[in-house]
Amino acid sequence: MPVRIAALTLLVSSAVMASVSLGFRKTAVPVLVLPGDQLEENVYMLCLGYSAAGGFDLEVSAGMDRSESEISEAVTEDETFCVGAGAFRRVASASHTSLSAGARFDYSRATSGMQGVAGESETRSTAFCPLLRADLSLPGVERLGLFLEWGGRWISASTTSEDPEAPNLEFEYSRSEWSTVASEDILAGMAWTF
Repeated sequence: MPVRIAALTLLVSSAVMASVSLGFRKTAVPVLVLPGDQLEENVYMLCLGYSAAGGFDLEVSAGMDRSESEISEAVTEDETFCVGAGAFRRVASASHTSLSAGARFDYSRATSGMQGVAGESETRSTAFCPLLRADLSLPGVERLGLFLEWGGRWISASTTSEDPEAPNLEFEYSRSEWSTVASEDILAGMAWTF
């Protein structure tokens, strides 16, 4: 009896693990909202995916970027953090290729400050993206998946800046808009299926 239970557990766990993938994707995140414009930065996010029954693919992702730059002898420190979740349904599938329709939700927070200065700016954003996604794999390397994405993006972002030493320099700008998105470098990301 214990051998049967162990064999059944091994069979079930291998079936579950066969549907898990680990990879990355690149996403554009607002880091500064100004009147009539916003600056964006690309963040690479680590993605954990799961292929559920019925052709549904679920995905969670997280990414972080830190940088320092020097402008006119002043050093700025920037930090960006982003988390996201997505769900896609396969609508067509052929050999080594599948087409999915779904959506992704991303939340990000970016901070920027100068060394030796008390104030800093913070940008928070939420993005909802209805997308079409094409998953591709090469013959002989079926576990490595490449994917392309295109669709729409609704984004709402706001930047606030606070400076306790100079309250007259404090500001807050926000922006919401619909736009189209596509994979900037042809590929939106890649994943390895276990």
